[in-house]
Amino acid sequence: MIETLRELRDILIRQDWPGQAEIVDRLIQLHDSDPEAFRQLLQGVDMWGGSGAVWEVNPLGTEGKRFGQLIVGLADEMQAAGLGTVRSQQIASTFRSWLAKGLL
Repeated sequence: MIETLRELRDILIRQDWPGQAEIVDRLIQLHDSDPEAFRQLLQGVDMWGGSGAVWEVNPLGTEGKRFGQLIVGLADEMQAAGLGTVRSQQIASTFRSWLAKGLL
């Protein structure tokens, strides 16, 4: 999961989404140091909520496709670890559809 988060953060930085990159960076920092805070942030509104949430940015070009793949991968990793939420799975389903249709 950490590698997925690192790649997600790097895309957000390259695409000039500093607020969202900061959220993902905070997750990386919390992963080993504070598992409960990590879980809360990972499952929270800053990741999966509405406007301004990490999943809702729109990277350009090939970054958009990779971003979609990472969001799907992260949601799958969350589910496998027992951390998945209905919201994260709904968003992953949407990204899966977009990827399958070549919309990203």
